[in-house]
Amino acid sequence: MGSSRLPGKVMRPILGRPMLAHLLDRLARITSVDRIVVATTRLNEDQPIADWVVSQPHIYLYRGASEDVLDRYYRAAVRYNASVIVRITADCPLIEPTMIEQCLQLYLEGRGEVDYVSNCRIRTFPRGLDTEVFGFHALYTAHGQARDSSEREHVTPYIWRRPEEFCLRDLRSPEDHSGLRWTVDTVEDFQLVTKIYEALYPLSPSFGYADVLALLRRYPEWAKINAHVAQKKVGV
Repeated sequence: MGSSRLPGKVMRPILGRPMLAHLLDRLARITSVDRIVVATTRLNEDQPIADWVVSQPHIYLYRGASEDVLDRYYRAAVRYNASVIVRITADCPLIEPTMIEQCLQLYLEGRGEVDYVSNCRIRTFPRGLDTEVFGFHALYTAHGQARDSSEREHVTPYIWRRPEEFCLRDLRSPEDHSGLRWTVDTVEDFQLVTKIYEALYPLSPSFGYADVLALLRRYPEWAKINAHVAQKKVGV
């Protein structure tokens, strides 16, 4: 709720429902995960998130540190006995379930060898579909060893900065759509995502990645709404 560029963004309504609700609906379509956990902070400002989550069936809640997000993830994984973790950030309401399944499949096919799979370490998909899959052992190691503040705040940099220590795999698009921005950090981002939902959701609540691409080909001016927005940087 304390987003510096768009306060309260995850609970802002799209078509009468919190943005977070739409995200969780999309995650619920993934058949190969056992549990969906919303890992928010213990801050009072995040109480509306906690209150909403506990009112939802089949969604679990963990509240932890606000700045040390790596610690929050680690303790949530311990609480819910997770052996494989899929990391999705709550500002991605257009997240693609089939893409998450693909990342999971890549991880599971190499399980025992592969430590981490993502579609965003090497970016070829639009920003806002970011998916990371990693095992508990990698999370355990990162939690115990990470000292840099950016590695504590952003959860996975300790892992993907060390290819000599961890086996990394990437899901890539055959076409480069990395210039598209579908995440929500600013008012302009939220305006674009709202327009996409208003156009697609009433006809098909389970609309997917290809539907959004087709819509933006039909209305190319929409992508200009937030084309100027710069993403906050995480050090390489």
